[in-house]
Amino acid sequence: MKIITLILFLLTFCFNANSQSTINITTSGGSYASEKWVNITTEVDGAGDQVWGQGDGTYGNGQGLIDEDISLAPGTYYVNCYDRYSDGWDGTLISVTAYGSVIGDNGGESPSDSSTVDATSSWETPADELEASFMIVVPEAPSCDMPSALTLDGVTTTTATISWTAGGTETTWEYVVDVIGSDEPTGTGYSTTSNPLSVTGLSANTSYDFYVRADCGGGDFSNWTKGSFSTQCDVADGALSHNFDTLDNNDLVVDASCWSVVNQGDANTWGLVQNSTTNNISWRITYSSTAHDDYLYSPAITVLDGVTDAFNFKGWSSSSTYVESINLLVVDATDNAVIATLESDLVLPYVTDAADATRFTYDLSAYEGQDVKIGFHSSTTDLLYAYLDEFTLDAFSTLGTATNILEGFTLYPTIVKEELNFRSQNKVEAITVFNLLGQKVFSGAPNTNNSSINLSNLRPGVYVVKVSAEGKTGSYKIVKE
Repeated sequence: MKIITLILFLLTFCFNANSQSTINITTSGGSYASEKWVNITTEVDGAGDQVWGQGDGTYGNGQGLIDEDISLAPGTYYVNCYDRYSDGWDGTLISVTAYGSVIGDNGGESPSDSSTVDATSSWETPADELEASFMIVVPEAPSCDMPSALTLDGVTTTTATISWTAGGTETTWEYVVDVIGSDEPTGTGYSTTSNPLSVTGLSANTSYDFYVRADCGGGDFSNWTKGSFSTQCDVADGALSHNFDTLDNNDLVVDASCWSVVNQGDANTWGLVQNSTTNNISWRITYSSTAHDDYLYSPAITVLDGVTDAFNFKGWSSSSTYVESINLLVVDATDNAVIATLESDLVLPYVTDAADATRFTYDLSAYEGQDVKIGFHSSTTDLLYAYLDEFTLDAFSTLGTATNILEGFTLYPTIVKEELNFRSQNKVEAITVFNLLGQKVFSGAPNTNNSSINLSNLRPGVYVVKVSAEGKTGSYKIVKE
């Protein structure tokens, strides 16, 4: 009987001694990565036995940032953070996780002590280079391992296909889909045996949290694994107005979610910026010493007669010396292939206050029935800042001339046979006439307040007249008989 008891004791002891849990240590961010080194010991401040060390475990070996899974027996340990120059971790953070939970992160602070004791750039006495030591408690390995490596395989406006790596041999899972920012589920989810899984019934242009956990049978479930995704934007088929000033709970600009930017390789590109005085948010491109080749694309638009056949926007430069210009494009909604150039080298006049910026209006009726985007292309070199804001899509009858008139300027008649007349309180510097394909069919520089232009050579149809006076631009719709 004593022999049997001893054998059972030894078997139990061996099983417990060999029981291992998996933790992960990740160091990230900050500067001077090659100065960082981490180990784990049984006592605080690197004392006791070392149970794991970065690299081959030798002090200072394998220095740098890490993302490493480590097997340890359950229990209490201390994570020690060293810096080769003994001057803190320069903003680098450390996180220790186990089975989806953080078990230590130095209080969320970058490791740094109050002293700098360093004679050379080599690894010196560990006590001198130690910046922080914090406790972790490694838990028992769960009986049902959680899934990992969530992957978004495909997404549309209303569906998403998601796959993952099983935690073990399980073939059944539970999942929950909720709006982004939701809390971890506390109850049961939907059961599935599908991996990949197709989720349906979603809303366009919406961000979601996705949770999945393993069902190991008998009521044994793993912890939840979480991922996030966003559905694609729907094609706009009604009026819209984007001023880019509304933020969601994650401080993301709501209006900008369906806008996109393509940078063809230069240093700076289009981005959203906020004015520190007015809090107004707008798109801006910053000067580059090499030529810009940067595109800002609007959401996809279905051009419908009398519904979405016009758009306008505000554009301006912030320097009177380095005045920016852009190319205005109509592109295919699926691949951004250029359909037409509405205007080349459109000058964005200098203003000191965005409220005084010029509003540019364009007719889209030539593209009725097509799904398009509006492209704002910058190709300038070494100027300063160009700004875009207050994009509006609506019917031309609504936007037309009413939203883009010049104060003190009159254009008549609006139904033209030969002569188109104008009167202006400011000198008119330029008049340009475009057809509905965006092609320039007339341009002149009258440099006078009152005059006329002869349009007798134009074919009958609808035209847009652009007028520039005193640095401001107006847009007017006329009909040629």
